[in-house]
Amino acid sequence: MQTFRLHRHLLWVGMFLVLSWSASAQVKIGNNPTSINASALLELENKSNQSKGMIFPRIALGSTTSSDMGNSATAVTGMVVYNTKSDISGSTAYPAAGVGVYAFDGTGWVFGGLPSGGSSGQVLSKTSSGITWAAPAGGLSTYLVGSATGAGAYIKASGPGVSFAVNTTSQTATITVPSGVELISARVFDMAATNLAGSYGMSNPSNILNIVVEYTGRTIGYASTSMPSLQVLLHGTPAVIMDTYGAGYPRQYELTMGNSNFFTVAIPLMNPETLGNPWTVLMNF
Repeated sequence: MQTFRLHRHLLWVGMFLVLSWSASAQVKIGNNPTSINASALLELENKSNQSKGMIFPRIALGSTTSSDMGNSATAVTGMVVYNTKSDISGSTAYPAAGVGVYAFDGTGWVFGGLPSGGSSGQVLSKTSSGITWAAPAGGLSTYLVGSATGAGAYIKASGPGVSFAVNTTSQTATITVPSGVELISARVFDMAATNLAGSYGMSNPSNILNIVVEYTGRTIGYASTSMPSLQVLLHGTPAVIMDTYGAGYPRQYELTMGNSNFFTVAIPLMNPETLGNPWTVLMNF
């Protein structure tokens, strides 16, 4: 009877020790099992004569935007799997990249590596449905920005994203250059009085046209800003080139340092009411 009680006490002690160890245990598999990183809940280490890796659960995911894993299983935040489906669909927020490791962030599956394939000189390109290898965009970006009526600006820059807006009351045209893009040239055209169709209608009979060049996320100054060379063309028959370097049309610059990210080119004698025709301003940086 005493032997039974002793065994029962030892059993309870053993169960207590096992439960205590399980509550705060760290697990190490492989070499040096007693030496585990203090920050690791689970650590894997190869023995000197081994070259083995960990295999993630292999699942054919249908879409990066769905938590459905099939067989009535639902993904939870932090889950990591190896997707085996090469044509997994994706979205702009959660682009797909074929087979590979994906982690679920609570809303969608995030690809954890680089897509396979690619060749020398290619770059990663993000589309509306995935990430793929593609040839880099070559040369300069040239595009039209501005009004749907046709008036606006032709932009040549080192990349896309330059925008254009006009305030007809203050007679100001603003060119906004995004971070990482350099403006090379801008042709601001069809700026005219209110009674001319197909153009920006300048409503203020000001004698000065203000062209503002604004750089997003950059600080500029006299030493770091390349001022453009200007040429002003007055439409008509024949067209008249008003040389801003010549007498009567001096080039004027006002480098506004208030927000330290833009400057204003002020062109005098540009009253659209008195000129009577649309005009174009060419800026080369």
